Amino acid sequence: MKWQIVDLLDFEGEIHAVRGGLLINETRVPLQDVGTVLLGSKCRWGYGLVSHAAKFDVAVLMCDWRMVPISVLLHWSNNTRVGARQRAQANLSVPKQKQAWKALVETKIRNQAQCLKFAQGLDVPRLRELARMVRSGDLSNCEAQAALVYWGQIYGSEFRRVQEMEDATNSFLNYGYTILRGVVVRSIVSHGLWPALGVFHRHRANEFALADDLVEPFRPCVDLLVHQLIQMGSTEVDKSVRRKLASVGQQRYGASGETVATAIDDLCSRYANYVEGDGVRFTVSRWSPDTNG
Repeated sequence: MKWQIVDLLDFEGEIHAVRGGLLINETRVPLQDVGTVLLGSKCRWGYGLVSHAAKFDVAVLMCDWRMVPISVLLHWSNNTRVGARQRAQANLSVPKQKQAWKALVETKIRNQAQCLKFAQGLDVPRLRELARMVRSGDLSNCEAQAALVYWGQIYGSEFRRVQEMEDATNSFLNYGYTILRGVVVRSIVSHGLWPALGVFHRHRANEFALADDLVEPFRPCVDLLVHQLIQMGSTEVDKSVRRKLASVGQQRYGASGETVATAIDDLCSRYANYVEGDGVRFTVSRWSPDTNG
């Protein structure tokens, strides 16, 4: 499976499509090895990039002058069950939606606990307790309760997770989450699902609501990378920071060697089967304690 990130945020010039790849200056990049391309505001590109990206199932993220992704170019799904799956999505019962959200939240909290072990060697019983308390639909909002514990532990009691803030930690998180979201959107489309039909996230203007649901268990993988960057003294989203955060898909997730990206693809496949199948149980794999220890 291909998950290489091609970072062209600093590139100035024209990107040419060649047979089976892209030509960037004198360098040919074979698209069979690429999962995502990041385009900066000074890149020039045309139909060749669009058609080649679609042919090779590559997600293209367009970024603004701040180097923050603002749009994603995805091809139409060629999954053979796309019609059936999207009808099933639209008709998914409320109880099944609530059970899916329960599984996502429970795993997210358990993965937050794992992140604290990886980052600081901390064992936080309260997070494990909250994970066990999650019920259908998370009506007790265990996710928010866990966040109050988690953020203060991983980045210090003074840290506040506010997307609009431009401090280093929030900026790193914003960038890493956007990269991760792009990986999820790509897998959602490839499995014949419609990204606007969410489980919990339902804002009428959110065309990637399902991605915002399915990305939740994997956010701690970004959090760990950001913790490492902060520990190394990084203070701005420069090229080295972007390269580190863009590698999140290649980070190990399972004890048998699967990556974050393959775990995401597996989750999207499981969700597709869940929405179509009566009696199918939706499960979310956890971050293995053996992967970063």
